[in-house]
Amino acid sequence: MNPIEIDGSHSEGGGQLLRTSLSLSLLLQEPFRISGIRANRPNPGLQAQHLTAVNAAAAISNAAVQGNSIGSQSLSFSPRGIFPGSHSFDIPTAGSAILVLQAILPPLLFAPAPSNISVSGGTHVSWSPCFEYADKVFLPSLAMMGASASLKLERIGFYPAGGGRISAEITPVAGALTPLSLKEKGPLAQISGVSVASSLPAAIAGRQKSAALAKLVSIACPKSIEAKAAESPSPGTYLFLSAEYKNLAEGFFALGAKGRPAEKVGEEAAAALAKFDSSPAAVDAHLADQLLLYCALARGTSAFTAEEITPHFKSNALVIRQFLPKAEISFDGNAVSVKGAGFKR
Repeated sequence: MNPIEIDGSHSEGGGQLLRTSLSLSLLLQEPFRISGIRANRPNPGLQAQHLTAVNAAAAISNAAVQGNSIGSQSLSFSPRGIFPGSHSFDIPTAGSAILVLQAILPPLLFAPAPSNISVSGGTHVSWSPCFEYADKVFLPSLAMMGASASLKLERIGFYPAGGGRISAEITPVAGALTPLSLKEKGPLAQISGVSVASSLPAAIAGRQKSAALAKLVSIACPKSIEAKAAESPSPGTYLFLSAEYKNLAEGFFALGAKGRPAEKVGEEAAAALAKFDSSPAAVDAHLADQLLLYCALARGTSAFTAEEITPHFKSNALVIRQFLPKAEISFDGNAVSVKGAGFKR
């Protein structure tokens, strides 16, 4: 079987092109070859997080792999089955544990038996979903389509040490995924959240919370943010807000940094929530990108309105079309329609 050829430098040229390729290669048991991996990034090629995703995908499929080394800009991957069960993977940096899970979740949802996966690395880091977003936004959205998985945060991991750990329990889908319909988010029922200061003074979490609540004062709904202290290998802070609408929950995340006032962290997350709340979209830009693969697999047509159609979304769609030519992905403005391929185990 000739491998599917993927241009890893297309558009924004990020790691999502690789992760989507790994997911679909495993699901369809089709080999692929990708070149120009992260070619447009300041540090091109595979970094620790991407390499861990490749090695995790290889471990659950007994794949034949070439090019799986740090800095490699090309990779050949040929799966040889799907092997669910208990697996543990370690990113030796603060690379995102959630993004590693993202690569192997689709095939394990269609595996012949449940899986228990543990991934160490960064749990709350820049340019990736945090644990709470995956747990309270992404997985509940997948549950609407018939997918069942749960997450547990065992230890927080910040940049630069990482050292966090997330575990996942994954139950296989019975048949095919059902299509998703999210054209409206519905009324806002409440805002909840968590403000964390880890290995730092607990008062920082309180300041983040107060700043967020002050920024959200004009939004009329019940609000509750828990401020708490934690321990982690590297000190850090974050604030996560969940906006619970009638039809789904959305999430907004901000990270602390050395020299950055706690108030700015709270204001950033709250401003993102307020911006989304004022838009007609049902799905935020990040969730739109993350759900696209599952909509392409579903039986039937999914439809949702996205806050933004990003270059990330468009490059993800390109890879999906290469592996799933029967899936039809279209968007008109911010309205997305996906006729799924009806994939089932």
